[in-house]
Amino acid sequence: MAVNLIEILKNQLGDSLVKQASSYLGETESKTESAINGILPALLGTMTKKVGNNSGANALFNAIKDGGFDGSMLNNVSGLFSGGQKTTNLLNSGGGILDMLMGNKMGGVIDTIASFSGVSKSSSKSLMSMVAPLLMSTIGKQVVGNKLGVTGLVDLLKGQSSFISKLMPTGLASLSSSLGLADLGDGVRNTASRATNTARETANTARTAATQTTETAKSGFGRILPWLGLLLLGLLGAYLLRNCGGEVGNMADKVVETTENAVEGTVDATKNVVDATGDAIGGAAKAAREKLGALTFEVGSFGDRMSKYLSGGDGDGRFAFDKVTFDTGSAKLAGDSKEQLDNLATMLEAYPKVKINVEGYTDNTGNADANKTLSQDRADIVKAYLVGKSIAGDRITATGYGDANPVGDNATAEGRAANRRIDVVVTER
Repeated sequence: MAVNLIEILKNQLGDSLVKQASSYLGETESKTESAINGILPALLGTMTKKVGNNSGANALFNAIKDGGFDGSMLNNVSGLFSGGQKTTNLLNSGGGILDMLMGNKMGGVIDTIASFSGVSKSSSKSLMSMVAPLLMSTIGKQVVGNKLGVTGLVDLLKGQSSFISKLMPTGLASLSSSLGLADLGDGVRNTASRATNTARETANTARTAATQTTETAKSGFGRILPWLGLLLLGLLGAYLLRNCGGEVGNMADKVVETTENAVEGTVDATKNVVDATGDAIGGAAKAAREKLGALTFEVGSFGDRMSKYLSGGDGDGRFAFDKVTFDTGSAKLAGDSKEQLDNLATMLEAYPKVKINVEGYTDNTGNADANKTLSQDRADIVKAYLVGKSIAGDRITATGYGDANPVGDNATAEGRAANRRIDVVVTER
C-alpha cells in the first residue's frame, strides 16, 4: 500500500508549519493553511509529473541526493522561520527547486494560489519556496530510509497520484489543468514498466555471460576482460532488480551468486584493468562533448572562453557570465539566462572532473550587508539550477561577495553594470 507523503509531512510538522509561516509572513493562519493545502498537492503533482520520463526521474533523484534532502530538516522546523540565515537558506533552496519543477509556469501558480487562499502574491511565492524543501525532505527521508534508487523513487511517486487528486482543493481545478496533472498515471507507469523490462533484460544478459565466462580458463588479460564485464553486468542487474521486485528478484540472486564465484581470485587484476581504462568509460561525458562540439559560441563570449579553457587552453579559470541576469533587486533569473546555464551544465557534464565556484557580485549601491545577501542568493540560485540539470552538488560551491572586487568604476552606470555579475571560477579540472 502506497504511503501518503503529504499526510506524513503534515503529521511530522503538526500545526507548527502553519503557525510559524503565518507569523513570519504576517498572514492569518486560516489563509496560510488554505494556501499550503493547495501548494502541497501542486508541488507533489509536478514532482510526480517530472518522473514520467527517465531524464526527469534522474534529475529529481540527483536533486534529492546532492541537495542533502535526507529528512533531517524536518527535525527542527522552528529555526527555519526565525527570519535569519536559516530562513534565507530555506527560501533560496526552495527557489531552485521551484525553478527546476515549474520553470516559466511558476508565476501562474503563484497567482492562482494567492487568488484561491487570499494571501498576497509575495506570501504565496514565499510559502511555495518554504514548502518545497520540506516536501523534498519528506521524499528524501523515504529514499534514504528504504534505500531507494531511481526506479524506487518513481514507484514511490507513482503511488501518490490518487492522493494528489483527492487532496487538491476543488477551487484549484484550473491549477491541475495548467500543470498537466490530469494524466499523471500514464507517464509514471510507462517509466516504471520500462525500468522493469530493462531489469529483466539485464538479468538475462548477465546469466548468459556468467555461463560463458565460467567455461573460460585462458590466462592473461583476455581472461580478465570478460570477468570484468560479468562483474559490471551482475552489479547493474542487482541494482535494478532491487527496486523491481517480483519474480525477477530470484533471478538477481542467481546472477550475483554466479558473478561472485566467477570473479573470485581476480579482484586485484580487475582493479588494474579499471584503473587503466577508467578514463575511457565515460559514455555520458562523451555524448556531452559531442553535444558541446555542436554548439556555436560567439568569439570571446563566456561559452567560447570557458569551453576552450576546459579543453586544455590557458587562462586563470575565471569567467564572467555575459547573458545570465536577474530581475532588479532579486535572485530571479531574467531574460535568456537559462540558455547559458544549460550550456554550462553541458560543459560540466562533458568534463566530469571539473569543479567550480559560483561567485556573486553587486555594485556598491545600497546597503552593503543587503548587497552581500543578494549576491549569495543569486550564486545559490545558479548552483541550484545546475544541480537540477543533474550536475553533482559537491562539484559546485556558491559564494556571495557583495560589492567586493569591482571590475568597473562604480561612479559610472557602465561600471556599476559590469560589477553586477556572476563569475564562474574553475577550481579543479
